[in-house]
Amino acid sequence: AHSPTIYAQSVTSMEQLLNYPETWRKTLTSRRVRADAALAPLLKCKPGEQWFLLSTLRHPKGSTTPMCWIDIYLEPRYAGVTRHKNQDHMLICDQIVDMYGETLDRVHMELSAGEVPSRMARRLKVTPGSPALFVLRRYLDITPFFDVVSDREVLVKRVSH
Repeated sequence: AHSPTIYAQSVTSMEQLLNYPETWRKTLTSRRVRADAALAPLLKCKPGEQWFLLSTLRHPKGSTTPMCWIDIYLEPRYAGVTRHKNQDHMLICDQIVDMYGETLDRVHMELSAGEVPSRMARRLKVTPGSPALFVLRRYLDITPFFDVVSDREVLVKRVSH
């Protein structure tokens, strides 16, 4: 069996890690959801646990063509981030720090290659099954392994001529 290659990077801020200058988010939906058997392993929770889902598209500044789809799963107590004054431009983790006083300590990231799911393709303006990079992040506070927020990002490759 082939062992996966593991990459490590040291950074000093969330902005360096995520590096999203000059972008904005468009909220598609925000609602409470219960983790089913498929979602629970992704969120590392028990089936039936309640989460607040915020689905968004991230766009480069000045563009209406999205660069990625982001499903953000928050503990329901953080649902108020949808009312933050900089909700469309500020990192969700920074909004939680700003609004709720949480101290985020770590981010666990997993990257994998895949195909754009059919349910996302039209909004991303790509063909279903197009190549995509999946980024799963878990933001943790100073209490070991306490999820503040998890998100799953689907980045699509754009070809310019």
